[in-house]
Amino acid sequence: MKNVIVVNREMISDIIAVFEDWLEEKGITKEMLPNIERNDKYNVALIFGSDHDDLESEIRVVLQDNGIVAPEIFLDFNTDNIQNALNEALL
Repeated sequence: MKNVIVVNREMISDIIAVFEDWLEEKGITKEMLPNIERNDKYNVALIFGSDHDDLESEIRVVLQDNGIVAPEIFLDFNTDNIQNALNEALL
């Protein structure tokens, strides 16, 4: 049986959030990370818009290059049973 790791956008966003928290702990503010896409002064995200998308893409590449997940396994939705369904299909 071959196990498949399911990686979705929510999981990668959680990884990016870890780095946002770390940046905040180091005193980095959104004003220090200018982003022309930021148009809402109440949006507190440090990593925003295309910056977030770029990091997401780079994380996907690292996961793929290290054999953690195959390129075609990335999903843009979240479901509780997909891991089991994929593992069963690969029996």
